[in-house]
Amino acid sequence: MMTGRNVVLTSVIVLVLAIASSVISLMRPLDNNGKGIDSYGVYPSGHRALVEVMQSLNLPASRTHSPFDARISHRACYVLVGPDIGLLEAEEGTLHEMENWVRDGGQLVISFVDGWPSPKFLDTFSLEGVQFTDFADDEPLYSSEDLDPENKTPIAFRKYLREQKKRAEEGGDPTIQDDFSEIITLTPPECVRYKIVERTGSLKYSSADVEELALREGDPVAIDTGETSPASVLKLAYGEEERTLIAEYTHGKGSVILVSDSSIFDNLSLLEGENSVLLVNMLSEERDLILFDEFYHGLSIRGNPIWIFAQPGYRIIALLLLATVALFIWRELPAFGIVHPPRKESRRSLVAYLDAVSRLLLKTRSQLVQLLVESENAFLWRMARSLRLAGERNQLNAIRTRLSRSNPELLNEFDEIIAEYKRYHQDGCSAKELLTLLNRSHRCLS
Repeated sequence: MMTGRNVVLTSVIVLVLAIASSVISLMRPLDNNGKGIDSYGVYPSGHRALVEVMQSLNLPASRTHSPFDARISHRACYVLVGPDIGLLEAEEGTLHEMENWVRDGGQLVISFVDGWPSPKFLDTFSLEGVQFTDFADDEPLYSSEDLDPENKTPIAFRKYLREQKKRAEEGGDPTIQDDFSEIITLTPPECVRYKIVERTGSLKYSSADVEELALREGDPVAIDTGETSPASVLKLAYGEEERTLIAEYTHGKGSVILVSDSSIFDNLSLLEGENSVLLVNMLSEERDLILFDEFYHGLSIRGNPIWIFAQPGYRIIALLLLATVALFIWRELPAFGIVHPPRKESRRSLVAYLDAVSRLLLKTRSQLVQLLVESENAFLWRMARSLRLAGERNQLNAIRTRLSRSNPELLNEFDEIIAEYKRYHQDGCSAKELLTLLNRSHRCLS
């Protein structure tokens, strides 16, 4: 039945179920169902294969969904593959924590998407002179204007504008359709194998058994070390020239490893080339822990504020909150219903009302007579009922007959009370005398 109470109750139950389903859905793994370009991704551009290869070799590889924590071991390797620059630069304090952690002995491996670097990151680690270039022409990919943090233009569109400008300068006829077909493609990616031509420092040992590496077909990205002095480099052959793919920089007791092209980590690249051998050796060498970051991929960023209750440390709070709401609803069920306007309080309480009526009835003799008659009838009725004589027509004689047999003493008391009633009927009585008789009648009946 559609009543106000049922409507309120149904609404509250739906609300509780909605909150519970939201929390349960947010407790699912933060893996994008394997569709992302991250360490969970199973598509060609994902990086799941590298994590599973390392775990199958019993190496201490795992993922982290929390912001960088400087308390992790200084013998760990922290891997950032294609991080979101906005998230990475959001907290300058986090970059300084990373820098101090590396300075104390940690190893940081980072590869930017499409060679789009983080200026704040490079500044923090004193790598301002490093630039990222195209394999093809060895020209910087992005200008200082492109890297301006105030520039809100999407990365892909900035790349499109830069290439359009380059075509126009070369005398070509740029077209939006042709250029965007290169940026947004639905065809399966392919890989190209490049031969290693130079390896120095620790990278010489990491790539000792590797001859070729596979990178995604298209425009691979290289590193221009400029005037910086990397401790180790790994270069690939591009035609008759060389392009730097990996550069390791010593920073205090630790090191920062820049990987120019993030496609070296792709599942497809690991399948097509010998990338897995290089990467496993490079990431695990003298390291007790390898952490693949997922926080700076945005996997932990949710638009639903209830997400906080899906985290391990807050799940107990979520359960207690739901239990409290359920208990409150259960206790308040009888109170649910249509909300009525507040009633005005009566000018008299029940006790005051009875007292007023009593005073009214006792003011005149006629009311006293009425009370006398009614009280006598009530006395006879109660006595007859107690003796199981309620059906008798002549109650007075029947009561006397029964009492004479069962309780002569009570009979005497009964006769005296009846005599008092008769006398009051003839001579009248005061209110005080009537109350005294009523009390005596009550004692007789009890």
